[in-house]
Amino acid sequence: MKKLVDPIEHFEILLQKYPDEIKNTYEFYSFFKKLPLANQRFDYVPIIELGTIFKYKKPKIFFELRKFSKKSSVIDLITSSESDLQRAIDVINQLKNQ
Repeated sequence: MKKLVDPIEHFEILLQKYPDEIKNTYEFYSFFKKLPLANQRFDYVPIIELGTIFKYKKPKIFFELRKFSKKSSVIDLITSSESDLQRAIDVINQLKNQ
């Protein structure tokens, strides 16, 4: 059974691997499109928190990704919702340590 930590770890790898350049937008677009909004295997999918961290860590890509918000409800949710950055980091860390 796939763990919730898997998409979080994948997200962290993407953050490290790809610099904040518009040419890397597709990598994050693809990741977020595959991320489930709801999943019976997970109690909570931290989409807002991942989007918040993404906005601060990769602002150029984040704002480029906003162009796709009308084509995808997941991308729209990620680019239009925001949490406090430290709270988002704390939530992700808590989920990773469960």
